[in-house]
Amino acid sequence: MAAGKTLAVNEIPLASDINNIFMSGASGVRPATGDVTAGALYYETDTKLLYQEQAGSWVGLPWE
Repeated sequence: MAAGKTLAVNEIPLASDINNIFMSGASGVRPATGDVTAGALYYETDTKLLYQEQAGSWVGLPWE
């Protein structure tokens, strides 16, 4: 995630960032990390977990 960049406010993603780095959908359907931009975010709508692409893997992020 870019330092100093707000991606969501009160769990609502900012529209300007959705097209390039914020994806959402059900668990088990995350895109292959090779198909996304480095640092891309993915929010699982059914589990409410947030992931970020880091060095070729999806890594769970704290989400409060």
